[in-house]
Amino acid sequence: MSGTAEQHLQMAKLIRQKAMAFPADKRAQAIEQSNLFLALAADASKDRGGLDLRGFDFDALPPDWSDIDRQIAKLTPIKVDERKSKSSKQHAELWERIRLFQDSHQTDIGSSRLGGWWSRLSRW
Repeated sequence: MSGTAEQHLQMAKLIRQKAMAFPADKRAQAIEQSNLFLALAADASKDRGGLDLRGFDFDALPPDWSDIDRQIAKLTPIKVDERKSKSSKQHAELWERIRLFQDSHQTDIGSSRLGGWWSRLSRW
């Protein structure tokens, strides 16, 4: 599952929050699912500094997220790789082509309207 550590952590928190309203049997499943997302957050953060989950209470329904929040805040920023930069340049070029096409299309429409007006005028 691809995603940033921050996204996985938010999902883990959301699942725990919703689990408070579940019956006991469903609550245990939700906690397991939340722990899975927490593990995904730890895995996604490895190349950015990592998360230390040793002090986290995996069984608590409303766990103390403050230590993990501090660690997330200290992670190095996500690096933008060249593929994304090239992709955004291509995206900008595509939008420029679309804009030019729309402009030329508007000019064609305008000139055809003018041509129609001129042909009606020349009939008189």
